[in-house]
Amino acid sequence: MKPLYFLVFLFALASFDSAACSCRKSDPNALISQSDNVLIGRVTKLEMKTDESGEEYQKVTLSNAKTYKGNSSPVLYSYFDGSFCRGNRFELGVKHIVFLDEKNWTTGYCGGTRAIYSGNPETISIVEALNKLSTNKTLN
Repeated sequence: MKPLYFLVFLFALASFDSAACSCRKSDPNALISQSDNVLIGRVTKLEMKTDESGEEYQKVTLSNAKTYKGNSSPVLYSYFDGSFCRGNRFELGVKHIVFLDEKNWTTGYCGGTRAIYSGNPETISIVEALNKLSTNKTLN
């Protein structure tokens, strides 16, 4: 009887959706080249919205945004799916590096968008790559 319980447990475990997005470590230069707009700024306003299909997303406003690539406005959008695969959860008052598509939607965590915390080696490597590409000027 124990093998039957074990099989039921395995089947139940396998049927749950994963709550996390799995990403390979990304090359900062590839992240930059794959995005239409790249900027860094502090989140000053967060609004929860719902699209026509009922999906929740965030409308995010950044202050003191520095544009590294493209001509992005400081207002951007991010789906709020919980897995970070399609969007990100922005935090009010926190500085973020943001990779956007042509319509100002985030590319998701695997696309490079993330909060900037000191000591995070992956974030540091992305910021360093941006600084090498841009010496106090906006790249287009």
